Amino acid sequence: MNILECRIISTSAQRLHTFTAATTATTNQQRPLVRLAEDEAREWAEQHGMRVVSDIISQGVYRAWVEPLAPRRLANMRQTAEVNARIAAQVAA
Repeated sequence: MNILECRIISTSAQRLHTFTAATTATTNQQRPLVRLAEDEAREWAEQHGMRVVSDIISQGVYRAWVEPLAPRRLANMRQTAEVNARIAAQVAA
């Protein structure tokens, strides 16, 4: 099992969240593990009204820097999610 420690850091250098990405890939390739860390960091940032502005792997640790989204963009994202949910409900009916 491949494991990568991950840290989400604000642009003002505060550590906001730490998690571990793990994959059972049998190859020595790091890319699937890095992709998993990137996806989890992006998902965490989106759930907290932020976006990933930069990331790096250094000394065996994945680090992602995040910044808050503008209020107008957050409102647009919420509205889009509501419309998509409504459409999905209509299609499923």
